[in-house]
Amino acid sequence: MTKEVTAAGTFRLGQKLYFLSNSLTHYPVGLEEVGDGLRSVFFCHLLLARIDERAGTLTRG
Repeated sequence: MTKEVTAAGTFRLGQKLYFLSNSLTHYPVGLEEVGDGLRSVFFCHLLLARIDERAGTLTRG
């Protein structure tokens, strides 16, 4: 799945808004499910962050 980063540096996943980076404004990022409620966030092939949807958290790197 891909999401476009907004001018505010955020993207929405479900009902939650996550801040990623202002530098990626209007670029797509890839989301890959790696576990139950866990996703990796990529720009090209670079892992940027991990999301825990249950906790509603984004952890860098």
